Order: sequence, then C-alpha cells, then structure tokens
Amino acid sequence: MPARVPPPNWEKDKLSQYLQLAYNNQLSTAGIKSGIFLKLANIDSLIFKIAANIINPSNATAINFFYRAHSAFRVASATAMAGQVVESFVLIRSCLEYAAYGLHIFDDPKNGQAWWNRNKGEVQRKASIKFFALSVECHRDLTL
Repeated sequence: MPARVPPPNWEKDKLSQYLQLAYNNQLSTAGIKSGIFLKLANIDSLIFKIAANIINPSNATAINFFYRAHSAFRVASATAMAGQVVESFVLIRSCLEYAAYGLHIFDDPKNGQAWWNRNKGEVQRKASIKFFALSVECHRDLTL
C-alpha cells in the first residue's frame, strides 16, 4: 500500500524532489495520455496473467528471463511516463534482450547452462558468447 504521508524531510533534498516530480509526471501522463497508458496497462496485464499461470516450469532459466523482461517492461513504462523517454530506451532494449535470451534458452536448454557457466572461466565465457551472439546469417535475415 502506498504511503499516504511522505517520510520526514521528503522533498528537502534534490533526490526526493526529483522522485516526487517523476511520480507527478507519471500521474499526469496517465491522465493526459490515457489511451497510451491503457495500452501499457493491457500489455502488463497480459504478461502478468501468463506469469501467474506458470506452474512447475520445465526450464526455470528461461522463465527467469521472462520475469526479467516483465520487470524491465514495467520500469521502462514508468520511466517513459515520468517524461524520461530517451532514458527509457535502454530499459526497452533490456526488455527485448531478456525476452530473446529466454526464448533462446527455452529452445535449447544447453544455452541456459552456457549462461550460468559464463563466469567460470575463459572457455565457458567463449562458449556463452558463441551461444548468445547473433550470427552473420541472422543479421542478414533481419534486414529489410
């Protein structure tokens, strides 16, 4: 439940002033751009519905990336609604990367093993890069 009364000394420093302004901007954006907010809320609701129905996943690593993608989506939405649109780009990229990694790991569980082992040594690091790097052929397929 949100705090109804701000903590002592709230808005007496630059950080809390900034946070309050960002929150106020989020509320204003939700009101002024209600159509866009409803789209974001609907996307969030669909993702949450999926997340709430994941029971005993066969690939916990892939699901971990699904949850990370959802969290990044929420933070990107909050940041953009606060008026920090350019700053939200890196968060949107994270959302897409987490989703792509999750799919990649779901498609082949050995990719998940490569992910978890990536910091165990140079051989494992190179294997992880190999499993997660886009190939030249993939880049070629993505061009229009």
